Amino acid sequence: MDHRTMQHSYPNLAAMMGGAFHQDWRFDHDSAEDVLSEEVFSQPVGDRRAFLDEVEHFLQEFTTEDGARAALRSTGTGFRARYDAGEDTLPWLRSLRSRLVAGFAGEEGADGTTPSAASSAVGGRA
Repeated sequence: MDHRTMQHSYPNLAAMMGGAFHQDWRFDHDSAEDVLSEEVFSQPVGDRRAFLDEVEHFLQEFTTEDGARAALRSTGTGFRARYDAGEDTLPWLRSLRSRLVAGFAGEEGADGTTPSAASSAVGGRA
């Protein structure tokens, strides 16, 4: 996947990986966890749901470590999962997805929608 396709298909994920995790991100943050806290977990519910939707779709599209790593690298990211998070790309993304889902506990909408259902509506994917 090239940079343009990644930005079109996964705009929030591409922005985080190529923006927050830019080549010199280690000068701005003490750890990858600091980046996630600032750029993902502190965002409004709707933004986190849209991000979760993209991560879920990314994990469905990229089922091999090499494919997922190459797609994320196409963003120009300076983040390397194995080095910066101590695990490969796919396990790191799965863990990120699990943490996002867990963060929605108790945040179900008044209409009873789950975070995944709500994220599909926010992300524009069915």
